[in-house]
Amino acid sequence: MPTLSKAQLLESESPWGAAFDRIYLELCRNRIPILTALGFYTERDVPAPENSDAMPTKDEEEELRQIASALTVAAAASAEMPTGVLIATLKKVSKNPSLFLPRELPQPVEWAIANDYQRGNERPGNALARRMGGPGWDISGRG
Repeated sequence: MPTLSKAQLLESESPWGAAFDRIYLELCRNRIPILTALGFYTERDVPAPENSDAMPTKDEEEELRQIASALTVAAAASAEMPTGVLIATLKKVSKNPSLFLPRELPQPVEWAIANDYQRGNERPGNALARRMGGPGWDISGRG
């Protein structure tokens, strides 16, 4: 009797979590000039702290988290693969399917291949290659 594989979470946390943490840490280290330039202390009618080594207040932390979030979103957007590069990479993989096997392609390329793959009669990559005008290919190596 066949057994079903149990679903497993491959990526337990956001790939941008570490970037957010680094950005937030640097913002905390330089919080006084950053928050002063943004008018944070003026809006709250409080003096800017003199000691940057002191722990940030809850209000400062919240403001810095919002800034870190915005910068992380901007960093993620800048990492998106341009459409032309994605198409060129997919064409290259459709001509040489062995490039797919090491699983070292950029995430958007692997996502496009996985999104195109349909279980059933069609072999992986054939529909993708057909749409791109290239020959069909089979990543299983069976022809």
